[in-house]
Formats: sequence, structure tokens, C-alpha cells
Amino acid sequence: MKQVFQVGLALILFPSAVLAQQAEPISFSRQILPILSSKCFVCHGPDAKDDSLVRLDSYAGATADLGGTHAINVAAPGDSEMRRRIHADDDPMPPEDSNRQLTTNERDLLTRWVKQGGQYSEHWALVPPIKTEQVQDRLSSIDGFVEKQLKRKGIDFSEPADRETVARR
Repeated sequence: MKQVFQVGLALILFPSAVLAQQAEPISFSRQILPILSSKCFVCHGPDAKDDSLVRLDSYAGATADLGGTHAINVAAPGDSEMRRRIHADDDPMPPEDSNRQLTTNERDLLTRWVKQGGQYSEHWALVPPIKTEQVQDRLSSIDGFVEKQLKRKGIDFSEPADRETVARR
């Protein structure tokens, strides 16, 4: 009976977790750029040997008109050539003879990114930091930053530990 309850609970909670993950905006610099640079830029990046291939290292290159198709079609993300090619059986990207095959998770992430508009951003190291508001009721500014992220996910801090517990840590 306990196993039936656990399976039922998983069936109820799992779809909501998947939907929450799919609704979350994808970070280009943290999630997409590592995939593109390790799997795609060899042929479609700055060091590509064939200049006739689509460039995926810039927004302009990825959204350029390629004779009626676009690697990333901003107007109709479902019609994006990139999305079609990474899931193609007849002519997949990356090609089957390369050592750079995409995993299922990478394909899903790229697909969700294209559906969200395929937005590019600068590498985080090139973006100047933005000063955020200071939270006054926390001990340090990092606590305010962490609290903001936790609140966004519907989580709160635990109660402070007593002195004996802190001393043991």
C-alpha cells in the first residue's frame, strides 16, 4: 500500500515539476553556450573551415535568412531549422560520424531555448555587475541574495541553529 501511495504521489508531483522546469527561462551563457561551444562551434563557429555554413556563435548569424529558412526563426520558433535538424533522423546535427553527439537532455534544452526565442547574451564575465538593493534584516548581503532566489522558488530559510549546534559545526 505504501508503494502505491509513493507511485501515486510521484505521478502527481512529477508533471508539475516538469512544467515548472519548462516554464523557467533558459540562461544562454550558463546552459546553452557550453553545449554550442562543445558540440556545434567546430563547424558553425568562429574557427569553422567552411564559410558557407550557418554561424551559431552570434545572434545575427543564427537568425540570418538562409534562403527562406533560419537556424533560429524568431517569428516562428517552431519552424526553426536548428530545432528540426537536432531531432532529424535522416540528416541530424551534429552528424552521426562526428564525436560530438547531443544527449537527450541537451536536445531538449536546445529545443526549449529555441521555443523561448533563442536569445543570446554576453558571457557573464563581460557583463558589468549591477548593484542590487541591500536587504537590511539579514546578517550579510549574500543572505539577501540567497533569500531572493529561494523566495522565487517558494522556499524560505531554516530557523537559526542554537549556539551549541553552531559550535559543533
